[in-house]
Amino acid sequence: MILTWPLYFCLAVSLVAVPLYIAVLFSLQKLRRQSFIYRATFYTLLFQHGIADLFTMTTYLTQNVLTKIPAIFQLFYTYQDYYLAAGTYNSVYYTLYIRCCGIVLLTLQRFITVHFGQSKLNQIVQRLSSWKIISIYWILPTLLSIVPLKDHDMHIEPDGQLILDKSIISRNTTMAFTIVLVACSVCVITYTALFLFVRNHSLTSALRREMHLSIQLVGLVLAFFLMLAYYSLQTYFSLSQNSGPVFTMRSSIRYPTAFYLM
Repeated sequence: MILTWPLYFCLAVSLVAVPLYIAVLFSLQKLRRQSFIYRATFYTLLFQHGIADLFTMTTYLTQNVLTKIPAIFQLFYTYQDYYLAAGTYNSVYYTLYIRCCGIVLLTLQRFITVHFGQSKLNQIVQRLSSWKIISIYWILPTLLSIVPLKDHDMHIEPDGQLILDKSIISRNTTMAFTIVLVACSVCVITYTALFLFVRNHSLTSALRREMHLSIQLVGLVLAFFLMLAYYSLQTYFSLSQNSGPVFTMRSSIRYPTAFYLM
């Protein structure tokens, strides 16, 4: 089994992060059963985002680390026509859109809670049932992912190289760049408006608590800028019909840097 340094990095991070994520999710679920506060919309979204992070890490590990094991690679190679080849490529965009939508939803929820705390809109958002929140969280990125998920005309070479049409690469990287740009813009505008609101208004103790939760999400927004830079380069190389750097960046840069920061 031959692993490159990015894969070693991701494997090391995942060995710590995956058990930690599982422990946090179990703890949060326990709190949700014990206290009504943790059943609020924010914590429901946060719980789903934790599941999305865990899903992303395990998907990446399965496709990029475990497939280095000859027996598992042979399984992927033999049954690649059953969407295994396409899945290794398309899942990159699906997991990206899940996390983008998740961060945007968390950001907008924080903005509504702080800025429109006493409004009818905030009451509606806070009273959403868990199944509605979960449906919104997963259906929205799934709809965005229909375009890449429907692609299946690709195959894996005996050396492990994935072969697909350059037009698919160009379309998907351009679409990903656009979605990341829109998501990043929404978050920046929202946090700017939130900052201006806080600067011009005195906050109650309850709103201060909500604001502290909002500040904790800023790190996720900062990671958006790394992803934006990444997909800017991806789009440039794909549109110039230079697909080599697209796959090199994906295996060497994306996950050990920006994606693991999100």
